[in-house]
Amino acid sequence: MKKRKCAGRYLTNILWLVFSLASSTLAQSSANFVTSDSTTHGSWQGTYGTNGYFLANGPQISSLSFGMFAVQNQSGWTWATNTTDPRALQTDAQGDRLAAAWYSASSFSFDVNLTDGNAHQIALYALDWENAGRAETIQIVDGNSPDTVLSTQSIVSGFTGGIYLLWNISGHVKINVMVSGGLNAVISGVFFDSAKPAAPLIGSMNSTTFLVGTQDTFGVTASGFPTPMLSEAGVLPSGVTFNATTGVLSGTPAAGTNGSYPLVFTASNNVGSNTQNFTLSVNLATNAAAAFVGSDTTTEGNWQRKYGADGYSIGNTNYQSLPGYAILTPENELGWAWALSTTDPRALVMPGGSGAIASCWYSNPAFDFDVNITDGNSHQIALYALDWGNDGRAETIQIVDANNPTNVLSTQSISSFRGGIYLVWNISGHVKINVTLNSGLNPVVSGVFFGGSAGAVAGGTPVSVITTSLAIGQQGTAYSATLAGSGGMTPYTWSIVSGAVPTGLSLNSSNGTISGTPAASGSSALSVQVTDSSSPAQTANVSLTLTITPAILATVTASLPSGHVGMAYSQMLTATGGTAPYAWTLTSGALPVGLTLNSSTGLISGTPTAATNATVLTFEVADSTNPTAQTSTASFAITIIGTSVLLSWDASSSSATWGYNVYRSNVSGSGFTRINLSPVSALTYADTLVASGQTYYYVVTAVDSSGNESGFSNQIQESIP
Repeated sequence: MKKRKCAGRYLTNILWLVFSLASSTLAQSSANFVTSDSTTHGSWQGTYGTNGYFLANGPQISSLSFGMFAVQNQSGWTWATNTTDPRALQTDAQGDRLAAAWYSASSFSFDVNLTDGNAHQIALYALDWENAGRAETIQIVDGNSPDTVLSTQSIVSGFTGGIYLLWNISGHVKINVMVSGGLNAVISGVFFDSAKPAAPLIGSMNSTTFLVGTQDTFGVTASGFPTPMLSEAGVLPSGVTFNATTGVLSGTPAAGTNGSYPLVFTASNNVGSNTQNFTLSVNLATNAAAAFVGSDTTTEGNWQRKYGADGYSIGNTNYQSLPGYAILTPENELGWAWALSTTDPRALVMPGGSGAIASCWYSNPAFDFDVNITDGNSHQIALYALDWGNDGRAETIQIVDANNPTNVLSTQSISSFRGGIYLVWNISGHVKINVTLNSGLNPVVSGVFFGGSAGAVAGGTPVSVITTSLAIGQQGTAYSATLAGSGGMTPYTWSIVSGAVPTGLSLNSSNGTISGTPAASGSSALSVQVTDSSSPAQTANVSLTLTITPAILATVTASLPSGHVGMAYSQMLTATGGTAPYAWTLTSGALPVGLTLNSSTGLISGTPTAATNATVLTFEVADSTNPTAQTSTASFAITIIGTSVLLSWDASSSSATWGYNVYRSNVSGSGFTRINLSPVSALTYADTLVASGQTYYYVVTAVDSSGNESGFSNQIQESIP
């Protein structure tokens, strides 16, 4: 390669924040996250910003050739000017750097409207310069429909070295930068480049649970560019379908379809594909059930000794505190209070022991309670009825299946309840409690109480564990499964009497929830015990297996840099997830002559011996998961540059200098055409598009950040052998 020198002069500098284009092409708004980069730091030139760049409180291009960019609701701050700290963004070819940021104590936005109908890469550079513990969330929404969220990425504290977040975007989007920790949210620069092809990656969870007879949905999501197509393989339960266009698994599982359904979802585009092993579990819906436990005429209004440990609702008052597992709705009722404050022991004690109240729900001839137990467990419910005025009331309490009212689950009749009576059931599912007059003025209920305590009314069905299997989890993905019990006396206490949950998970002894983020894959055999609150306590055991699959294998590398003939080349392919070690293979295309792939490390290295145009290569990485390895494929283009002319020139003497344009012609003194896509910040430029046997003529101009341009420098010529 040969070098020539030329010189130029320079004009003026104008700073602005909004850049627009007259013509436009409507495109659908999209944002696909590509990757993050914490190694480039502030040395963005040559890596980002080929098509445009905007530095906070610093240099910015005059306009985007393909749309509009605006910063909204921001303030500006400069930490340091003319610094050599590598975290600060480059501002010129002389090595100067700027540490500055747009910021807000709550949030600010970038409005980006790409009007050429194409996708473009955008990179945001975030820098916690003074290590102030900042954390922030970047949310990209549809610019025309702000409620439509296209992508969300979080930057946790610790980006004092600087981090780039990269997306492929199209159409009109708004990028919201929101504080999630520390002083404020900051972004130091925004950079535009051509969209980089990215292999698909399915990011949604690898399992879900539907209930027989219940409508449900689950969304499968995948990133990548171009936008990947989704497909599903495997047998779905009757009543459930998968929409490949929307990525939604939905429907109502038919009767008899309970069980486990192994599925495979695949996301594909012209770069590659990504598969995910998925488990759809279909469980039997919790049947409505009501087992009568007994009655209690001795406790009277002092309910807190025996009832309501989980929650309560007192008739015709504001005293209500319902448990998270229950929905209680009185229907067709009226309210009445016999005594707002009394010491009569039959009146219900107000929560906190601040007196007692004699009140009720009533109607004539009937009213009801809609009770929905939503956690799949059986819970104790007690109704307190009081014929305060000794008016000869008699009534029937009938519990029916709310979804099938002809299915009567329990019936109890009471009379002569002047002293107050509690009726106690163990109830699961969705029921209606109908209170109907038999004789007297009207039917009444004074309170509904959820849960009991040790020493409460005994009887009813024995305690049991109704959970028969646990959902499959995935390494590194949040997991939650709740054990369900039935019978006995609530509340329950859960424990593991044999085995242990995988590392990263724990069992909540109060609600039976196994949750956390599993740290490793494998299967764990557990013996789970439930203990009820009766006296003496009842117990029941069940043996379960909890399986954790390896994390999804995905290729991290997004692109390959170009190489040069005769110069050493080295680029590492990287992946995440699965089970190490990995094995790399080249499945399509051929590496340029002189380069080799190390299958164990993924390193592409060597010295190219011949120039090649962009060659698309497809790589597959396989992990060590047994018995079936996970695989991930990705395709990248690699270019080897051959003969070139390397130009160099002296720096412009103007302080407003931002960059340089390089022009070439096939004739001396005229016909010059610019050959660089954007202003060159360095004092050198390699012209790689030259042909043997030709003579070329070059000149250079200087430009400022507003696009103003100097005249041509002196001309140089180069003949290519």
